[in-house]
Amino acid sequence: MTEATQVYLRQRDLEARWSLSGRTLERWRAENCGPPWYVIGNSIRYRLADVEAFERHQRHGACAQRLSSLPEGGPQ
Repeated sequence: MTEATQVYLRQRDLEARWSLSGRTLERWRAENCGPPWYVIGNSIRYRLADVEAFERHQRHGACAQRLSSLPEGGPQ
């Protein structure tokens, strides 16, 4: 996928995806944590690929470790 065809999420999209308040995402940006973000014009955007990578790195436990070693799409 080229940079021109990347999908970007608005803050409200990410709030809905993770059931978080906008204030939490704003605090994470102020603390420089959470997924990377972009400022496009006056708007904050999150690249979907970055959000998905962040989600993968948040897995915990033996089961999650085993799942992360599976090919994309899960067990066959």
